[in-house]
Amino acid sequence: MRRFVVVAFGLLLAVACQEMPAEVDEESFVEGVEDTAAVLHSDDWPQAAADDLAVLERCAAAQVVMLGEPDHYIAEKYDYRLVVIRYLVQRGFRWIGMEMGYSDGFRVDNYLETGDPAYLDQVALYGYRGDARPDRDDTPQAFTGLTDTPFQQGFVDAERSFLVSLHTVSETLDNRLHWFGFDIDPFPGGGYTDLEQLLAPHKSSPEVTAVVTRLARVPNETRLEEAYRLDALNGYVEENTRDLEKVLGTDTVVEVGRIVGNLIESLRFRDLAYEEPFGSRWMDGLRYREAALIDRIDRHWPPPNDARVILMGHNFHLSKSGSDLRAGSIAEDGPTLGYPSFGSGVAERMDTCTIWMLYDHGTSANALAADPYFEVASDSERVEHLFQDVGPVLVIDLTDDDDRAEWLDRETNFIANGGPASGPLRSQADVIFFVAEVHAVGMSG
Repeated sequence: MRRFVVVAFGLLLAVACQEMPAEVDEESFVEGVEDTAAVLHSDDWPQAAADDLAVLERCAAAQVVMLGEPDHYIAEKYDYRLVVIRYLVQRGFRWIGMEMGYSDGFRVDNYLETGDPAYLDQVALYGYRGDARPDRDDTPQAFTGLTDTPFQQGFVDAERSFLVSLHTVSETLDNRLHWFGFDIDPFPGGGYTDLEQLLAPHKSSPEVTAVVTRLARVPNETRLEEAYRLDALNGYVEENTRDLEKVLGTDTVVEVGRIVGNLIESLRFRDLAYEEPFGSRWMDGLRYREAALIDRIDRHWPPPNDARVILMGHNFHLSKSGSDLRAGSIAEDGPTLGYPSFGSGVAERMDTCTIWMLYDHGTSANALAADPYFEVASDSERVEHLFQDVGPVLVIDLTDDDDRAEWLDRETNFIANGGPASGPLRSQADVIFFVAEVHAVGMSG
């Protein structure tokens, strides 16, 4: 009997060992990418056909697709966006949200509806300052002097060209594309104009007059004093919701709350960040901002509940976890961010597919530097170097049944903002869209 038990145990152990997959190493991971990735033609990949993007079928079935980018200022991100957006709009997606101010989002949406470029002339992110207070300078210290530089103009030109292409896509659809900004306003003030336009048709109503009176700016108030005043306005709207709904309608009252809430959060963020770039208050501001954006998913989410949505922004914001990410290489052993990303908040609430763009080398830019452009060299210590060996443009599904993708469960070095970053990539993204070489906006290829 004892011999039988020993033999039986040995057989079970042998079967278990046979079924246990061997540890995935770098070589087998690369072989897996070679076997499963969609390799796009290096010359015309921005015109990729739907058949070439079948690897995105998993994303096309999701409610929300997040399009992350490694750097804000690389030209190829616009082609990457358009490739994926063209694929998704043919599968029912109509709402696009971007990491831009909530107020700026109104102007871009008006442009997509009308095609009138005058709306883009009033986007604060692109340099418009017509909504700024005359009695206080709210320009972040880090951005002083940025407007009207050749670099800024190159960025604005790239943004506007992308939106022209997106308007062209929208015109081919039975139901047009809708746009919203899911971020705070880096230059607070546009919300006042938005509210004035929203309330103007009802300005004779006593209830609306009371809102407009409370909305009026107080000369020389500080940013925090302004936020407290707007808090009181929000309180008035909440207490008088029923009366205001009779005049404005439910949807407009909800939008008033969104705009006022955005102004408050923008002012508080602005008070924390940008006075001392990359100092302790800067980090406090970034944590506050991320928490506010997560809260907005429930309070400030403009699309209908059943809408299928595309979100665009930095990889770190549009990550499934975020708290595991590190702004530095594995060797530097710096702290992880330690707080959840906006993308993780989305992923917790909705069926989400996350796509991260990565690149191996090229040029990028630092918007805050006197000489913004810099080279990014290939680095054998980064995962992008492995992708480059497979092809110049790849779409890699990390949720594929192929066990070799598990190699990215470990911490890996990769690029963020042209510099080192690290973390377990499969915890952050479902799909990698890889472009070997990129060029900073405003620079020729």
